[in-house]
Amino acid sequence: MIAQEMVRIKPNMVNRLILAGTGPRGGKEVDKVTGKTFNYMVKAGLERIDPKRYIFYNHDEQGKIEALNVLGRMDMRTKEFADKDISVSGFLTQLKAIKGWGKDSQDDLRFITQPTLIVNGDNDMQVPTENSYDMHDKIENSKLIIYPNAGHGSIFQYAEEFSKELIAFLED
Repeated sequence: MIAQEMVRIKPNMVNRLILAGTGPRGGKEVDKVTGKTFNYMVKAGLERIDPKRYIFYNHDEQGKIEALNVLGRMDMRTKEFADKDISVSGFLTQLKAIKGWGKDSQDDLRFITQPTLIVNGDNDMQVPTENSYDMHDKIENSKLIIYPNAGHGSIFQYAEEFSKELIAFLED
């Protein structure tokens, strides 16, 4: 979302674009991300587990295993490399912006002319994977990577593979 707007507003500032687990303005179900997020947070709260389990990973046994692996790696990070906490107001502002982005008219994305890497899992339940295919069809100079048995957190689930693809893309 933010990266797409940066390219729209200041195209000369962006040489290469990476779009992971996202969709175009007005994309399929992008306006539903807020509701989905709250539903997954409630479900995780009732089960006393990290909400990322449901937000980023498939809701099957393999998704549970992948979430535990990735979240375990995240817990091993030292404080200086750990994610910073987000305030409640910041979180709500983010969700409001996503909802507004999703309700807008759909972009044709012709303004994106930079080489673009689009990455997602084959089963993103937050921002449906269909959006990744749509962006790939509309962005002329794009490469699409869809990871199997992965959801919104595919780049974390396939961190090693994604890192290699990312480095190759940036060095190309």
